[in-house]
Amino acid sequence: MAAQYLQISKSKLYKLTSLKKIPFFKPTKKQLLFKLDDLDKYVQNSRVVSLEMLQQTTI
Repeated sequence: MAAQYLQISKSKLYKLTSLKKIPFFKPTKKQLLFKLDDLDKYVQNSRVVSLEMLQQTTI
């Protein structure tokens, strides 16, 4: 399940889909499907850069 993979609640996952923050497929009215690659991209795009990394890029 996508919510377990992302370690978030089902309601948070549904909110992200309603806000179009995570791509999904909806083959039926009740079923949402996700590509593992899309979930990984969501996690990577949510990355917060550390202060150390910021300082290294500004030098």
